[in-house]
Amino acid sequence: MAKVRTLNQHMTSDIDVDLYGGSYRLADTFELGPQDSGSNGFHVVYQPVGGEQPVLTGATRVTGFTESDPALGIWRAPVGAAVAAAGGEQLFVDGQRATLARSAAARPG
Repeated sequence: MAKVRTLNQHMTSDIDVDLYGGSYRLADTFELGPQDSGSNGFHVVYQPVGGEQPVLTGATRVTGFTESDPALGIWRAPVGAAVAAAGGEQLFVDGQRATLARSAAARPG
């Protein structure tokens, strides 16, 4: 985006930003503002390269799983304070949304 912002000031044609397929793990919020959208009547177009699927994600990869209760198929992994503080409200396993465990203390009345 930094390159687009430097070119944006003196645009003489549209700018195409091609995004290749794959997961792009972001450390911060992805924000586009006026400085990313074009000037002088021209546009900045953010687009996937033909048929590819880029994924911009702020997800944290969780590793280090250990089976804590084999009889019930329960697994645990440390997520760290940053993930816990952010709420950690969604969990995906092999690309599929999984049910989060809830403790008795977290259940409403």
